[in-house]
Amino acid sequence: MGESQNRPPESTPNDRQAVDQVLRSVTQDLRSLQQNLVSQLSQDISRLQAERSRLQTEIDTLQTQNSQLQSEHEVLLSQQQQAQQKVWAKQLAQALAGHLYQILSQRLTADSNPSLPGGNGNGHTSQTLMALDETLNQALVSLQQDLNSYHSSLTQQLDRMQSLEKQGEVLLETLVSRLSDRLQSELARIPQDSQSFPTGPHTLANGFRVEPPSYPTDTPPPSNGSRSTYPTTSPPPPPPPPPQMVRSIAVIPPQSASRSGSAPRFNVAQQGLILILLSTLALSLHNVVVRIVSTEQTSIFGVFNLSRSIELKSLDAALLILWLRMLVVVPVMMGIASFLYPASWRDIKSFTLSRDPRLIRSVIGSGVFLFLSQVLIYIAIASIGPGVAVTILFMYPLITVPLAWFLFGDRPSLIRWLVMATILFGVVLTTLPRLTVTNVSQWGIFSAILSGIFFALYLIAMQISFRKLHPVPVSVVQFITIFVLTSVMLTIWFPVKEPPNNLLGLLLGGIVLGSLTLVGYLLNNLGVKRLGAARASIIAASGPVLTALLAFFITADELQAVQWLGIILVTTGILGLSFERMFLQARPQNGR
Repeated sequence: MGESQNRPPESTPNDRQAVDQVLRSVTQDLRSLQQNLVSQLSQDISRLQAERSRLQTEIDTLQTQNSQLQSEHEVLLSQQQQAQQKVWAKQLAQALAGHLYQILSQRLTADSNPSLPGGNGNGHTSQTLMALDETLNQALVSLQQDLNSYHSSLTQQLDRMQSLEKQGEVLLETLVSRLSDRLQSELARIPQDSQSFPTGPHTLANGFRVEPPSYPTDTPPPSNGSRSTYPTTSPPPPPPPPPQMVRSIAVIPPQSASRSGSAPRFNVAQQGLILILLSTLALSLHNVVVRIVSTEQTSIFGVFNLSRSIELKSLDAALLILWLRMLVVVPVMMGIASFLYPASWRDIKSFTLSRDPRLIRSVIGSGVFLFLSQVLIYIAIASIGPGVAVTILFMYPLITVPLAWFLFGDRPSLIRWLVMATILFGVVLTTLPRLTVTNVSQWGIFSAILSGIFFALYLIAMQISFRKLHPVPVSVVQFITIFVLTSVMLTIWFPVKEPPNNLLGLLLGGIVLGSLTLVGYLLNNLGVKRLGAARASIIAASGPVLTALLAFFITADELQAVQWLGIILVTTGILGLSFERMFLQARPQNGR
């Protein structure tokens, strides 16, 4: 009896079936849970692989951008951004692990609510859950390792990009230094007298050469992304020889230099001085001829009289004289452009095919402003005389200095403020006696002031043009622009209403004006080549005084003493600007 009582009750077939059913249901639940988790992990892995491909695409894009923009290394990711990416990757892994843990906890909680008979099923379930937990931990660890490997790979590629950028900078510096050495060696073999044609501006202010405003030497001018080809300041003298050449020249005595057969330097400077004086004389005579053509009766040197060819009181007459002048200047200038600068027509062709709107606006705009200035100064010369009109025209620093400050950040120095005050006072003294004469004189003074304003705008536009084009092609385009504008306006808007008083005299006057313009332009270019741009501008600043003197001796155009004082003050102001420019150019050369 005792053995029978201690023996466990035998299980019936129904109990075994129930247990099997419970085990099967638990197994199915676990399998479904495993499948769900596996599918979710597969989805997460697929998403991570897609993220990996996207990151690889972004890496390729960054490499392409780095090859195109090697100079902009600031765009590369800093170490702080790399650390932030690592933190983000860790946060992503933690968030993913937390999300999976919440899902698993919810499933386990939902499955543990019903009571299961027997202890074997619970043990098997706990083992299965532990195995599943280990699998999930291994999956998360592998995922974290993959993320770390991706991050390290990205970091290595970024470091490689930075090293390539540094190598490119070293190669560029080496190339620039070699080119500089080669250029210095080439310059050492070139004689002083055979240097190339100067690339500085050759500006004609009613024929006169006037230096455009210069940019500050310590700050570069603003750019639009385009590369500057020509200097943004007033034209510097030819580049100095290398230091070895300077020392060799310094130790040669004058006697040995003269015996070597090379021309002394002072002879070249004298040639340049004579050429600039002749250029200024020709261009001053140009203004006197305009006065002779438009005056009713002019006594030439008190010997013979010339009658008026056309009356310059309206725009159509001024346009006609300017058109006749351009009819001579444009064909000759197109013919000699290749002589002055061999690549002129190649640059003009490139300009016509250019899609740079800033360059097109600056070049064409400079021609339009010069056209307006020339038309108005002709009217002013006929009304108030060449000496007064040209003096008022030389008030352009009152406009260019503030514009250069506003546009280019060229803050005026104390010398420039004094120069502006001197020029303004000189203009007032020059125009004051004419303001009380007639209404015609007042209109002439107003035309001269407008001419000076448009000429200042012309200088600013021309300075922008010289960043990418040589001055000779720019001058050709400007003359063509003036010729086209005068032709169109004479044909459509301002046809000549009154026929000229002397058609033959007008034609001869147009030929003389065009010839004087060309002679002044050529002599000016040759003089700048020998004398230098800064010194040539000092001589060219005598334009108002020389014009007034020629008008006095040729046509007996007398001026009052206060007007002479005003002309001298304006000339002194222009000379002050020229001297300041020369000193600014000489300062970096002395510092070498």
